[in-house]
Amino acid sequence: MNRPVAGVSDGDSLRDWFNEMPIVTKVFLVSTLLGGTLLTFGMVSPYDMILDWPKMKNQFHFWRLFTSFIFAGKFSFNFAIHTYVLYENCRRYEANPFNTGDGGSSADFVYMVLLAMAALLLIAYYFDMMV
Repeated sequence: MNRPVAGVSDGDSLRDWFNEMPIVTKVFLVSTLLGGTLLTFGMVSPYDMILDWPKMKNQFHFWRLFTSFIFAGKFSFNFAIHTYVLYENCRRYEANPFNTGDGGSSADFVYMVLLAMAALLLIAYYFDMMV
């Protein structure tokens, strides 16, 4: 039996892991890592990422609607745990979503996330919370 011998670049790599990741999970992970990088290196202040309703209304800081959901702080052990839990939960749900009769897909996951974000934003607005 002639079995092919594995080459140096035939193993699992970081690129393979990233390319096999579902698209919505990839967006959340990259966004969270990018936010953490910007915070850690002082390119962005944490106060520029939180949801602040007066700045939203008066200064049109619309990015705060999204950045408040990817904010995990600076690189630390807590950041690593937060990012890992985010990755695992997103990946598992996107790979095997709740069966709605249509089979489920990444679009169902995006719809669920957008509804949850909208609900949290409404609650934050109603109770005048900074998130």
